[in-house]
Amino acid sequence: MKYEVTFSENTMPVCTCQKPQLTGIPCNHVLAVCSKRNLNETQYVSPFYSLQAYTNTWTGEWHSFGNETDWPQYYGPAIRPAPGSINRGRRKHKRIPMVMDIMEGRARVRNKQARRPSKQSRMARNAGMENNPRYFN
Repeated sequence: MKYEVTFSENTMPVCTCQKPQLTGIPCNHVLAVCSKRNLNETQYVSPFYSLQAYTNTWTGEWHSFGNETDWPQYYGPAIRPAPGSINRGRRKHKRIPMVMDIMEGRARVRNKQARRPSKQSRMARNAGMENNPRYFN
């Protein structure tokens, strides 16, 4: 596929691949034309990618919170979480045990339905382990 590059005065070159228009960075096609015509390709890079723009990103003022004893006193309402939203202990897992959990002994069986592997699990177990003597006792 042939790509066409068009140069205009004081604007970004236009290429049919549309990379310069979308990213602000010259594509390979623009760079090839610049090298053939002995043009400076850095003039076609968006100012957003310049070193000055990068350093300006991090030149703002930073204020630390300081020591907690120096903070102003708060007189507003006390903000607390709802009593039912805090649970003690470890959170409950809702993941369904799969074949690997059962083989490794990590699955906790809670009812009869969980003890019996699903049809998909049985098919996966039978398909992948028939040649491995480790899994057959």
